[in-house]
Amino acid sequence: MAVLSVQSQVVHGHVGNSAAQFALNRLGREVWALPTVLLSNHPGHGGFAGRVTPADELATLLEGMAARGFLAHAEAVLSGYLGDAANGKVLREAVARVNRAKPQAPWLLDPVMGDVHTGVYVKPELVPFFRAAAAEADIVTPNRFELGLLLDRPTPTTRAELCAAAEALTGPRIVAVTSALIEDGRIATLLRTDEGAWLGWVPYIAKAPHGSGDLFAALFLAHLLDRAPLVALERALAAVADVLQASDGQLEMALIAQQDRLAAPVSHVAIEPLG
Repeated sequence: MAVLSVQSQVVHGHVGNSAAQFALNRLGREVWALPTVLLSNHPGHGGFAGRVTPADELATLLEGMAARGFLAHAEAVLSGYLGDAANGKVLREAVARVNRAKPQAPWLLDPVMGDVHTGVYVKPELVPFFRAAAAEADIVTPNRFELGLLLDRPTPTTRAELCAAAEALTGPRIVAVTSALIEDGRIATLLRTDEGAWLGWVPYIAKAPHGSGDLFAALFLAHLLDRAPLVALERALAAVADVLQASDGQLEMALIAQQDRLAAPVSHVAIEPLG
């Protein structure tokens, strides 16, 4: 069994597939990484080289896997940064092919579009793509800004607004909103399932490196395949907190140095029920 991961990749550093693949491997899961974008490094280094993977090239790679029966052995699909709406069509085809062979295989959609501090940083046509895709995915992991974009409403800022927005995202059965609230030196992720809603609090790192959302999505999916959502949230948040605390002020996550914490995290996650 393996996770089909459709997202960006860098030669240097740990974002997109270059974070997710190592994390999932460290938890004992095979990963088939389809690179929607291939860059020398993430833009936080002040510049980069590379390109968006052409959709026909991505489709050819997918077809090669399908022709050999590999997709029938996928246990889940993970998706993140796409680079182009045409790559979104290939992603949808990938999910459809996996689901034809294994209808119960979940799709975790990380709708990478922007953040509160940057605004939208993807091509405009990707916003409506992600709005439609969120209605089809099983699990969606937007940040607070992206949650507002998905619903075409202002970015939620309070507990009440966050809960209402998470409830309004009616397609997925599980919603995890990262960077949902920052209070008293802590940062929260909001989890919403059919059973309820919770905030998971960990220490806030002001100068966190790029890739933490990609790492969270990968770890959260891995744990969801084996555990209840709230337990999966706690395990994923604790591991991300461990990595970020060791990476404070750096441009890259200390993923390799902290690899043991991916499987055995030590950070405390304070769970706050919302009702």
